[in-house]
Amino acid sequence: MGLLREVRGVGNASGIFFLGRPTTLMAFDDGIVLLPASTAAALMGGQGVAGAAVKIARDRKESKERAASADDLSATDFADQKRARVIPWADIASARLQPGKMQHKLIFETGDGSRFLRYAKKLWPEDEATAFFTERLDGKFTSAAA
Repeated sequence: MGLLREVRGVGNASGIFFLGRPTTLMAFDDGIVLLPASTAAALMGGQGVAGAAVKIARDRKESKERAASADDLSATDFADQKRARVIPWADIASARLQPGKMQHKLIFETGDGSRFLRYAKKLWPEDEATAFFTERLDGKFTSAAA
């Protein structure tokens, strides 16, 4: 098992956000984890320059800690974590990437319904995301033209 990809700054809204997009998408060998920041962490980013600097430092520290133990982590490790949404690869009926001018929209269809995420193009380029999901989801992934 292991952490394959981490994309910070995903969300289900579009545009520019004052407090940022506090959700992190983590792709593991066994599934995807959507890990939103705590309410306190999200509010900290909105407390001026000092608050934003503290939030950025905290986010980087957490990412480095995850990267250091990436080989030992799996999606199921996050199943009991508050607010974390774990989506095993087997539960994804279909997935679609809709590229846009400024951001991409990633849509997952599961037995529980659909879930979409938007993220800036620079965070995960279209060709890398397409190759990643095509490999993981085989024939269940499509990429739509902008």
